[in-house]
Amino acid sequence: RFFGDYATAVSEGCKNHFMRKFNLKEGFVKVIYNGVDAELENSTEVTFKRENSKFVASVIGRLTEQKGHSVLIKAVSIMPDSVRNNLKIYFVGDGEKRSELEKMAIEYDLKNHIEFVGYQKDVYPYIMASDFTILPSLWEGFGLSIVESYFCCKPVIGSNIGGIPELVIDRVNGLLVPPGDHQAISEAIMFLINHRGLI
Repeated sequence: RFFGDYATAVSEGCKNHFMRKFNLKEGFVKVIYNGVDAELENSTEVTFKRENSKFVASVIGRLTEQKGHSVLIKAVSIMPDSVRNNLKIYFVGDGEKRSELEKMAIEYDLKNHIEFVGYQKDVYPYIMASDFTILPSLWEGFGLSIVESYFCCKPVIGSNIGGIPELVIDRVNGLLVPPGDHQAISEAIMFLINHRGLI
């Protein structure tokens, strides 16, 4: 703020945060949204076979506290067996929380419902094979995986925080849930399963 004429932010949510935190004047921060360089025709083949009886979702992001994977695991654990047994979620990404999250999935007896596929240079095969994607972040500046999901015409369940509500319009192109609320995420997943094609 002392040496530049302007600063940039990736979302209005980030802009507002910067304005408050650094006591910046109106107009100093400009929003420039992130974009994706997407070429689906060059996307690699899907490395797994989708089971016809299952609903598939994917979570694209680093396995860190910020991304809220543990909240999602709890959300899946409280679903009725009839729903959970027809659901497969791919955790696409790697990070310092992977071992902890894998243990958590085993403790909740979800190893058949949640699969950790690690870092993938090309995430589009997983998005394309999904019915919807989930971004259960506890805090988030923008959420690039949302843009990637929309590029593949997939609805998104996202936390109502940061820049996410600038992308996810509730009941239009996805569902918004309170951050950290595993009950709300569970209900949102079941809504999309029971109303397939509505969003």
